[in-house]
Amino acid sequence: MRFKGIKTFLFNMMEPQKELKWYSWIYHVFMGLVVLGSSGIVIFDLINTDPEIHKILLLIEYIAVVLFIVEYLLKLFIAELIFPGEGHIKARISYITSFDSLIDII
Repeated sequence: MRFKGIKTFLFNMMEPQKELKWYSWIYHVFMGLVVLGSSGIVIFDLINTDPEIHKILLLIEYIAVVLFIVEYLLKLFIAELIFPGEGHIKARISYITSFDSLIDII
């Protein structure tokens, strides 16, 4: 397994097993803010807003989409640790077909 140290750090940050370390707290709070922010944008988008505010909301939405894509790719990168005991390719396929992954894609 290449990049074992990086994969272990990312796994401990994204999928903590025992306790949340400081970097896990930062990750989970940040991703929670991204989810709440992107949900808030949908609500504000339904309201007729000023074009300048709409541009700011679109920028925030683009940033949120990029962060979700980066998170998905990082979880795909550490799929061997999320699904232990499976091979390299089978772990990635298992992650792609998992419920969490399907929610991320939607």
